[in-house]
Amino acid sequence: MEKDVIKIRHDKLKKRTSKKKLSSLVKRLILFSFLALAVIWLGMQVFNFCVFQAIRTVEAQTGVLTATAKAKGVLLFQEEVVRAPVSGELEPLAAEGTRLSIDTVVGHIKPLTGPDGSAGSVELKSPSAGIVCYSLDGWEGV
Repeated sequence: MEKDVIKIRHDKLKKRTSKKKLSSLVKRLILFSFLALAVIWLGMQVFNFCVFQAIRTVEAQTGVLTATAKAKGVLLFQEEVVRAPVSGELEPLAAEGTRLSIDTVVGHIKPLTGPDGSAGSVELKSPSAGIVCYSLDGWEGV
């Protein structure tokens, strides 16, 4: 019987120590959770301070932004030199700077003598659409 009493006391003692260990573990977990939440909360407060106080923010507004700059440059078109079929005097029909479509008559060339020996004029047509320019600027074929 004495063994049974000692055994029962020993079992009760084990239960008490395991309960103490369990309650100590629960207390530690609660304390750790509280500390973790406090650190997270403080971190969020520091982040919010940095974002909303240290950095100046303003609401976006609708409007127009313009920026101008002076620069020198050359505007190049895809220029095409049209050679006259005969030599002679050019009588322009289209003014310089006029936009023309393909196969539009640009002017008449009055040759000294016609291709067949007559003194008639030869039509000069635009080979492609573009802007008429009667002078060379040196940028042709660039």
